[in-house]
Amino acid sequence: MSTLVRQLVDDGVIERVADEADRRVARLVLSDEARARVEVWRDRRSVIVGQALSSLTGEDRARIEAALPALSRLASALAAAGSEGEGQ
Repeated sequence: MSTLVRQLVDDGVIERVADEADRRVARLVLSDEARARVEVWRDRRSVIVGQALSSLTGEDRARIEAALPALSRLASALAAAGSEGEGQ
């Protein structure tokens, strides 16, 4: 893991930030450049998804909208299952 972190720091993707409460801890945060790249990617994906949704029929969009609550519950369950497995 430390090799990967070192490479990401060297590449300017992440930065190590000392924890104010515990100087032994280093937090990893996205660099400003990486954060900007993620935002550009997110904006592009948003446009692509919007275009794809607009190409669907109203009936298809209504079905997707009706499925959103179940998909949200599924995402929450997956996130909870993933956090339970952390550190194993």
